[in-house]
Amino acid sequence: MIIAILIGREGSTGFPGKNVVNIIGKPLAAWPLEAARATSVIDRTYVSTDSPRLKQIALDYGARIIDRPPHLCTKEALGEHAYVHAHEVISAELKSENERAELYVLLMANAPTISSEKLHEAIAVLRARPDYDSAVTVSCYNMWSPLRARKIGADGLLHPFVPFETFGDPKTLNCDRDSQGDAWFADMGASVVRPANLDHLEEMIAFIEQLQPERVEIAHTQYYGWALANRAALMPTRAQLERAVEIISEAEKRLSGRIRIDSVVPDYYAKYPKACMGGWGRRLMLVNPSGKVLPCHAAEVLPGLCFESVREKSLEWIWQDSDSFRKFRGEEWMPEPCRSCDRRGEDFGGCRCQAFLLTGDDKATDPACSLAPEHGIVESAVHEANSESNVAQPAHGSSFVQLQKHTADLWKYRTNPE
Repeated sequence: MIIAILIGREGSTGFPGKNVVNIIGKPLAAWPLEAARATSVIDRTYVSTDSPRLKQIALDYGARIIDRPPHLCTKEALGEHAYVHAHEVISAELKSENERAELYVLLMANAPTISSEKLHEAIAVLRARPDYDSAVTVSCYNMWSPLRARKIGADGLLHPFVPFETFGDPKTLNCDRDSQGDAWFADMGASVVRPANLDHLEEMIAFIEQLQPERVEIAHTQYYGWALANRAALMPTRAQLERAVEIISEAEKRLSGRIRIDSVVPDYYAKYPKACMGGWGRRLMLVNPSGKVLPCHAAEVLPGLCFESVREKSLEWIWQDSDSFRKFRGEEWMPEPCRSCDRRGEDFGGCRCQAFLLTGDDKATDPACSLAPEHGIVESAVHEANSESNVAQPAHGSSFVQLQKHTADLWKYRTNPE
């Protein structure tokens, strides 16, 4: 089945009541609902909301209601989490009907410009191209390129949002219309996503082998951002994981002495969590394009942390003295059972970002740990991934080799230096 999910909440602070405000004779949310209803290949539409008015609009357009829980209705709550909750409700309903979702069409109540034609197009693309995992709406601007973006610094003056050097020699750059070509922004008015699996691992390894690398890492995605929103579709089954381990073991033997293979077990199937980035603020620093220095690539999802910029502080000061790097360094911050665990010096309580995204508490033991008080969150996700009606089946004709053939003209490789 192809399922549409529209999200919208009652308590908007920036524009109270925006989702139901009249726009050219219809409530704002009615426009994407109408687009979904007019898309003949969409089998069912759900609306996740806490708004009585939006619920009535949804019913008027033939949608089913999902009661959005209070903790997902705050201004801090992420849309990704609302989609995850909706998916959990829908999965249970489809399981009782012996059905499963082929594609999800993700809609927002405040995105009225989406049309049934665009939804048809996105769905058709994914059905025609099984090697694509998603399609999203974008907007094209030929003058609002990142080169023109500015931010106000501590001195109250405008500074480049992205260093000019990112785009080339600053002396040769200009901000004239069309000077940088079209800039495409993912407006996310609608997204269409599909389930994914590990059924093409052998072909992937064979393809990579042709490139003759010294090292290959095979790791599953971590569930942040849209990956968390689509966790149920991305989560491998235990059978897929066991088969992947067999394939990797065979490849390690066959390629021994030529290519080193590093394999990482998905967090949700491990007994203990990984030492994320070698431990918070212990081994690594990442500087993002804006100059902020982070202990890990996803650290900005954590609330209440201010990450310093190399424009304002030295790397030495940031490493040794900044609150952001010191917050989870060492063991003093650890709760039980981490504080008294013999493994606390190995995994350091696991991933702070994952702990926050799953529990709402950045100090909690990573739920991926089998000893964590909130480990049931992970166990439930694993159980759902392995339930019979939720196991994704390989799409006919889906192949990594086919992907390689389809995009052969787009790839360029650097040859090994002599």
